[in-house]
Amino acid sequence: MPNIHVLRIAQSTLLILLGTIISSAYATDYTWGGGDHYYTNTTATGWNGGPPNLGSGDTATINSGTITYIPGVDFSVAQGGILTMNGGKFIQGGGGSWMNLGQNPGTLPGTIIINSGAEFNMGTAGKMRMGYYHTDNSLLHINGGTFDSDGGAVEIGQTDSDYATLRSSGNATVIMANIFLYNNLEANGGTLTYNSLTFGNGSSTSGSFSIGGADVTGSGNLTVGSGYTLSMTNGSLSLGTSEFQATGGDSSISGGILNANLLSLAGDTIEFSGGTINLLDGTASEGISAGAGDYLNFTEDSTGILFIDNLDESGLNTLLSDGRVRYDGEIIPEYFHSTPQDDGFIIDASSPQGTIISIM
Repeated sequence: MPNIHVLRIAQSTLLILLGTIISSAYATDYTWGGGDHYYTNTTATGWNGGPPNLGSGDTATINSGTITYIPGVDFSVAQGGILTMNGGKFIQGGGGSWMNLGQNPGTLPGTIIINSGAEFNMGTAGKMRMGYYHTDNSLLHINGGTFDSDGGAVEIGQTDSDYATLRSSGNATVIMANIFLYNNLEANGGTLTYNSLTFGNGSSTSGSFSIGGADVTGSGNLTVGSGYTLSMTNGSLSLGTSEFQATGGDSSISGGILNANLLSLAGDTIEFSGGTINLLDGTASEGISAGAGDYLNFTEDSTGILFIDNLDESGLNTLLSDGRVRYDGEIIPEYFHSTPQDDGFIIDASSPQGTIISIM
């Protein structure tokens, strides 16, 4: 007698594969004719046919002109659909319908690529959901172009099982209101500005934020909690008068510049192998608030530089001797070299191992 359970799984898999094949077989490629029209325009200066059904696997290219999407339903790119913008502008106007990259369980992802000279504006859309309904590998790539959420929220992924990526590169300009980060945010070039960034939610316990060349400016405290990752290799992260909070996640800085009012560590260690950390308020916990066993770790052979404003020499000695700043995990104040400034200290681990340089 056949194994009914196995048979049902096989049938389900077959249906998904058949749906993918059918979708791919009927997918069509469209190019916008360069006019300024609504999305439904099918003339020679519009889609010259169509319009494309990006939610069902069609592909579309915009080189110039302005497309205004008036939603009857959510704007979706899914099932292998790809929207490539080499110029022109796309904006949603009227209605608060959301946008989706990836839409149905078990289907192919959606991709939007915004190249230099192009602008994608969410307009009246209240939210963009990436990796929606457990669709893997959805991608929003701002490759030198401009993306503006226009006050709307962007959810990068939905749960741990999803895989969605928002990536900036080249001279990209990314303007976000609220980011909910469940999967991957890669800031590799250009500028990224956000009002708030929240790692995960009740159904997600992982998320990764990597800064590899972009200049990122955020409002409010940035908290990297358990299960989440922040890594910076180049570029900058500026939090103004807010805090960088490490509360059990995985945070590392090997290059670039972090500007914040205060480092706040709770059940966490920040690995510091290169780059610069600028802290504005040395009068509050000597610039680094930390629980027992929490510290900023200058790794062995670190080239990192720590500047703490409004820090006096007494505070400096306390900071290095109580273990909130360590060298390769050890409390060794003598390994650090400090340079007094007009209103603070620059601290680095420039002394080679085995050589003692006294605190100035």
